[in-house]
Amino acid sequence: MMKGQALCQHVLLCMCVLVTSVQVTADEHEKSTATLDAAQPSLSAETAAQQVVNFPATFFDRYQPNTALDMVRQLPGFKLDDGDGTRGFASSAGNLLINGQRPSAKQDLPSATLSRIPASQVEHIELIRGQMQGVDLQGQSVLANVYLRKDIPATVRWQLWAEHNKAAPFKPGGSISLSDRICDIDFNTGIDLERDTSGWAGTESRYDGNVNLLETGPTDRIEKGFRINSLNLNAVRWFGDNRVNFNSRLTTNKTDYLQPNQGVSPPPANRTRDVIIRSKNKNVEYEFSGDVERRLVDALDGKLILLYNNKDQNSDSSQENLDSLLGRTLLRLADTGTARKEIIARTEFD
Repeated sequence: MMKGQALCQHVLLCMCVLVTSVQVTADEHEKSTATLDAAQPSLSAETAAQQVVNFPATFFDRYQPNTALDMVRQLPGFKLDDGDGTRGFASSAGNLLINGQRPSAKQDLPSATLSRIPASQVEHIELIRGQMQGVDLQGQSVLANVYLRKDIPATVRWQLWAEHNKAAPFKPGGSISLSDRICDIDFNTGIDLERDTSGWAGTESRYDGNVNLLETGPTDRIEKGFRINSLNLNAVRWFGDNRVNFNSRLTTNKTDYLQPNQGVSPPPANRTRDVIIRSKNKNVEYEFSGDVERRLVDALDGKLILLYNNKDQNSDSSQENLDSLLGRTLLRLADTGTARKEIIARTEFD
């Protein structure tokens, strides 16, 4: 009997020790879990802070920038993407934001937009790495967000240049842009045009397999015309809670092309052959686009984008071959024309 009581007491003592050990282990696990949960928010905040790096305008003073494009090109670890220009809208978006908004224009490249903004108009630039709330990366790993000042007067930027080529006419060009705010409308407009000329002159010789001269003679090429690289207008205005953005762009060029080639066989034949190539080209492209954005509900923005693009290309060309013995041996005429239209309607929710 005494042995039975002693055995029962021994079992009860072991159970008490086991329960105490389990409770201590559970308490330590709860403390450990609580510690991890408490540390988690600080880790997320640190990660979020590392995703956005702010560069004030004074950071770029050492580079003496003239335009916003000069500043963006100096961002550490960033390369501006102008998009691929294919049909559709998403592939042409690039990796640029202006005042937190992605430009809705398609043919007006991000680099061209930045080149029209004076450096004095830039307040600061954010470098965004990784997904963040309110920012759609659209397949990009890094974005540049350029914030513009609103307290500056009208700004005019202009540039003149000229090129000289001994084999082509004198080639002048220039651009001018204006940025201002009128009737609560922030706008930027400008034009970039040039005389479209180029050319070269030289000598072309033909030999047979034994390196015997077959014919030799001058070959020239001259191209002249005019080109409007960009005639644009970009405007932004708030109507109540709606942010309305409008973009337009026109490009055109008209060029005449002439390439006369002459080949003269060596004496005693002195046979002459001429190949004359002529071409007249005219291209016109214009685009209108706009978007309306507003806050729909808390933490949800809606955006409607409309875009129309039209491109016409026309070319008249001819090739004439003349032989001193046979006369005209070839006359080829070609008249080609292409027209392309693109209409895009797109909605975005973020």
